[in-house]
Amino acid sequence: MIGKTLYEVKVREGRIKIFSYEIIDVKRKYCYFAENPTRKHSCYKTDIGVVLFFTLKEAMDYRISELEHFVELGVSYLNKTKQQLKEALEISREIKN
Repeated sequence: MIGKTLYEVKVREGRIKIFSYEIIDVKRKYCYFAENPTRKHSCYKTDIGVVLFFTLKEAMDYRISELEHFVELGVSYLNKTKQQLKEALEISREIKN
């Protein structure tokens, strides 16, 4: 794995950013990177394929699926909040009468 590049796609300051890290050493549980200001100088081997990927396409697909999940959560939260507001307004009207 030494010499291979790992990719990570993140949202930073509201924009999509692509980061790449070259593996310079592999020991037991860790892969070590060349000096890089955007990430620690190592990661667990188990993070490869979960957070860091061998191809940019895999990294982008992962980030897209995460963003889709967050949108679903947001829509669900908004719908629940609207329903709670509706119920609160109805109760408020009943109290006034």
